[in-house]
Amino acid sequence: MKTTGYPGALIRALAVVAAGLLAAGCANAVTLTIADTSVSETSTRDGRTLTLGYRISSDGATTAQLAASLTGPTTSTDTVTDMMPSGLTIDVTAGTDWYYRVFPINLGPGASQGSTKYYSVKYTVNWGPGQTTSLTRTNILTMQSPISVRIPCLMYHKVGDALYSQYWNTTDMLRAQMAQLKAYGYTSVTCRELMNYRAGIDTPPAKPVMITFDGGYQNFYTDALPIISSFGYKPVVFLLTGVMGQDNSWDGDNNPVIMFMTWDEVALCYGSYNTEYIDLQSHTVTHPHMATSSPSTNNYELTHSRELIQQYFPDDPVDFFCYPYGEYNTTVKTACRNNYYFAAWAAWGGVDANCTDKWAIKRVPIYSDVVTDWDPGKPSSFFLNKIGEGIVIPSITINSVQFIDPATGNPVVNDELKWGQTVKVRVVATNGGSAADVTASLTLDNDSDPSNGVVYDSHAATPSQDYSLTGWTGESTFEWLWTAPVDAPTSQYIATIYFKDKYSVAGFLHTGYMAFTVKSDLANLGNAKTLWDNTWAAFKGAAVTAAWPDCFYIETDSRAMGIRVEKAGHGISAGARVDVAGQIITNASGERCLAAGYASANGTAAVRPVALTNRAIGGGAFGRQNAVGAWQNGQWVQASGLNNIGLLVRAWGKVKSIDTTNRIIVIDDGSGVDVKCAWSSGVTVHPGWTHVTVTAISSCETIGGQLARLVLIVSAQSGS
Repeated sequence: MKTTGYPGALIRALAVVAAGLLAAGCANAVTLTIADTSVSETSTRDGRTLTLGYRISSDGATTAQLAASLTGPTTSTDTVTDMMPSGLTIDVTAGTDWYYRVFPINLGPGASQGSTKYYSVKYTVNWGPGQTTSLTRTNILTMQSPISVRIPCLMYHKVGDALYSQYWNTTDMLRAQMAQLKAYGYTSVTCRELMNYRAGIDTPPAKPVMITFDGGYQNFYTDALPIISSFGYKPVVFLLTGVMGQDNSWDGDNNPVIMFMTWDEVALCYGSYNTEYIDLQSHTVTHPHMATSSPSTNNYELTHSRELIQQYFPDDPVDFFCYPYGEYNTTVKTACRNNYYFAAWAAWGGVDANCTDKWAIKRVPIYSDVVTDWDPGKPSSFFLNKIGEGIVIPSITINSVQFIDPATGNPVVNDELKWGQTVKVRVVATNGGSAADVTASLTLDNDSDPSNGVVYDSHAATPSQDYSLTGWTGESTFEWLWTAPVDAPTSQYIATIYFKDKYSVAGFLHTGYMAFTVKSDLANLGNAKTLWDNTWAAFKGAAVTAAWPDCFYIETDSRAMGIRVEKAGHGISAGARVDVAGQIITNASGERCLAAGYASANGTAAVRPVALTNRAIGGGAFGRQNAVGAWQNGQWVQASGLNNIGLLVRAWGKVKSIDTTNRIIVIDDGSGVDVKCAWSSGVTVHPGWTHVTVTAISSCETIGGQLARLVLIVSAQSGS
């Protein structure tokens, strides 16, 4: 940890050293006088540190202590005592010279502050047994009012998996609350940082927040800190030092009984998370009712709680305090000041608008009833209201929800959706309240429990498919397109419409509607060409043999059957396995195809071409795929044999012609049939080749109403 601000621990340690040296006295009696004084600033504030100068004349060398105090208009409440009661020990040399010390200003409860509040400084030098001299500079300081700092100080106690009492938050609740703080631009601050803003030493962030935990329960370490640190926030923990490592059976809120952190676990809070600073401060030793406890009890609780923390963390000042049960009065506040604390936190009061009373800084209790989604029945429990964010809450009504087939513009037939089929969810809604910044989103799922995941979430889509509206009022229409993937659960679906704030971290309204039933049409790829046109079909794990920007080809692992898949912008590569779904069609070239609405890579496949003669390429009819043919001796002759349209094949032949403009090569392998081969821009074919070997897809084209052979080259090389 790092130390910043007032060196409270150092000052207290020096005080002990100073007292010992003073008691020891000095060997030679000398005489000291204060010839002059200085002060580093004449207009100051509570929380700042003065540098006081003492010009000392001495007739010999000695050891002395520089002490000081401040007094204001009302002596009883405006006395600012020295954080080092015996003063700072220095070595004085003979003659006249300047000596300096720092003096942290720590005003007590009710102290005078403002542009007309003047304070005097009493400079004191102590040396030798009972030897002292003082010089008072009257009204040389103006004690300005503290800078107003508005800050929500959030008060937590316990975090876990259930709400056992009002003092508990679940981990999901805490995560949602931290997400809202992050989205709305809040920066967590420590106790010292807040005091520095108040003193004008540092400039506060635009939206400071303090995240405080009382007690130091073990679930702070196990459940709360991982969440808080994941958002880059640094919490303040007010430790109850007398029960560390023990259970809370003494606690009035002890169902269930839980443990407090051990000191080792407190130390792990520093090492396990990159939070820069876990602010450890005091919450007493035994959690007494301080407003009714004796002064000696309170002094013990205040002093020993600090000592125990610093026993384990000696480099970290413990300068701040939190009242047990939130109970305090002027006497308790004064006891905090007299025990060298710099500020103290209350338990209630809401957002502190200015932090004027540093001995009772207000906090916002975050109890179990706090919600992060707007509930009109519990406006005071809305988290953003509690921290004073003041966002506009719209008044939203959903007028209609429709499930439309975008291909026809009509409602989905029979309320059924096939794998690969696309549905348009159209929502008409009205904001009848004040103009508000709103995000609209949609989820689709086959059950009513979003905690186990959903099938589709417009907010989680990449990029997001949410609607963002600025200053929305009146009626608007929202439309989402969703294509059912091959692995979509086959059951009844629920469409849930969400209206949230502009950051999608606070909900205004969400309503679920019975949508449609998703049905599977998983088919056998080997029989795909037997299906009628417009039949829905889905194929899982098919091997991809070739791919072009607007289509790709798939085949069975046995290489017995293949088919063209038409889908623009598919992003599928050869050598992948793919899940596809859509409608069986016959395209303009006469080739049977799958017009896919859905295609998703699912693994890899070993792709091997089938070696065929020119006469065998294309093959005869199969199912609803016609046979190919060729003109022979002036007659059209249909091919026979295995239908291989859609398969990856390898062919060889003598080059009969090459048309580099239209990218067509005709080859003759001596089997009596010429084959026309087409290539795309990614394939290299040289005009000088006399023989060629091609790896290609067996395809077809329509010529004069007849289906002719055509292969689509994947790769080519010269061969003889």
